[in-house]
Amino acid sequence: MSVRVHRVVAGYGRSGTTWIQDVLAISNDLRAVFEPLHPRHIKGANAFAHRYVTGDCEEKELYRFLMHFFCENYHSLWSDYRVIKHLFLPRRRDLASWHQFGQF
Repeated sequence: MSVRVHRVVAGYGRSGTTWIQDVLAISNDLRAVFEPLHPRHIKGANAFAHRYVTGDCEEKELYRFLMHFFCENYHSLWSDYRVIKHLFLPRRRDLASWHQFGQF
């Protein structure tokens, strides 16, 4: 039985969170969901935007809203736009030879 673990990367704007998200997602073959609480681009997110939530918080509505992205495979242009296949250099296992690396 596989166990699904969800992680949220959060931080201040321009602090590197998007880069960290991309590195984690690409390196581990994960699906990244970009800014699922953006109030202008995600329907229903306005109620949860711009709030500080602690790790021990029990916000059931927020939990349900986020599970919509994680479990129901929600897609939108905004939340999926960070999914860029070749944002970083390819992993060695993706290349048949070092010669291919130079052509990437």
